[in-house]
Amino acid sequence: YRIVRCKVCGLVYSNPILPHAKIEKLYKKSLFTYSKQISNIIETYDVYLKKALPFLKSKESFLEIGCGNGFLLKKAKEHGFKEVYGIEPSKNAVAKADKTIRNSIINDIFKPNLFQKNKFDMIAFFQVFDHVMDPNQFLKECYRILKPGGIVLAINHDVDSFMSRMFWERCPIFDIEHVYLFNKNTMQLIFKKHGFKVLEVFGVKNTFALNYALSFLPAPIKLKKSFMNLAEHLGISSMRIRFKPGNLGIIAKK
Repeated sequence: YRIVRCKVCGLVYSNPILPHAKIEKLYKKSLFTYSKQISNIIETYDVYLKKALPFLKSKESFLEIGCGNGFLLKKAKEHGFKEVYGIEPSKNAVAKADKTIRNSIINDIFKPNLFQKNKFDMIAFFQVFDHVMDPNQFLKECYRILKPGGIVLAINHDVDSFMSRMFWERCPIFDIEHVYLFNKNTMQLIFKKHGFKVLEVFGVKNTFALNYALSFLPAPIKLKKSFMNLAEHLGISSMRIRFKPGNLGIIAKK
């Protein structure tokens, strides 16, 4: 396995990768392991949901691709969307969804013809696009099911972020799960290729519990555990911190 960079556009991607069918099976078997981080994730992404809302013509229907147990679908309802839908491949994640939202989640990989044409006012996907095996087909289908004037909000890793350039191969974004790694330029290029009008591209601030942030340090495991144990001893392990770890966001319109 290797990671390469296109000499023409700068796109970074894994080549070769596992067979698509194998990857799909792994995602269906994956476990929902970040339940303790949900409040911080909501705090992070709700900022950008609010940022995208003024661009909408209406709030009839909302889709989140890679919705986990549906916690952000609830937030979309709070923002006034009448219908909310989610796509999530992990059986374990969907099983942990609240009963009030579970029937709104399709337990599958996002693929063509799950929804009718021009259905959604807004489509969102957070830390998903890096994992997609065919991003061109993915955006083509997003465009098809989005209403004219509808909005896409996406957040994923920025391969040209300070953290990435500083730590390079030791940066946590370089792992077997990430098939494609984008920067602000390649994100705009692929969205424009599929007919979207890019409204805004921006850096993203995340909210983390201190110990969760420490767990991603590009340092030896023993050193990381020492830092985490110290934070626990000082009683600050669950302290919330907000900073830019190296993510980017895009808001685009059909």
